[in-house]
Amino acid sequence: MKKLIFSAIVCVLACVMVACSNGNSPKAAVTRYAEATIKGDYKAALEQVYFKGTPEEVAKTREQYVSLLEEKTKEGMKDSDKPTAFNIDNEQIDEENGTAVVTVTMTYADGHTKTDDMKVRKDDNGQWMVDGNK
Repeated sequence: MKKLIFSAIVCVLACVMVACSNGNSPKAAVTRYAEATIKGDYKAALEQVYFKGTPEEVAKTREQYVSLLEEKTKEGMKDSDKPTAFNIDNEQIDEENGTAVVTVTMTYADGHTKTDDMKVRKDDNGQWMVDGNK
């Protein structure tokens, strides 16, 4: 019985640790964005992007981007445009300003890689999101 209780406690702690590791950080926001992009789930990817505006304006902007990306996919993306993997190389956080820069290397279907600095910021609720504003 003690082994069963101990095993249950270990499982619960493991689940908590995994859940916390995927939480609210610049790296986690970029990871969710990149994973959704690779899967072609543009709606989920754009839910990780911060846009300025009213909730209605933000929803409309996201819908427009989703439509644009889905149309591009339907037309047939070139292999040089299809991401297949990513690696987060660096994360620099400025807690005072609620901003960060996450360096990401994307690998594409044709084998080439591209490294970009993604700007990340906290939204009004304190959630880290990829900054979609220019």
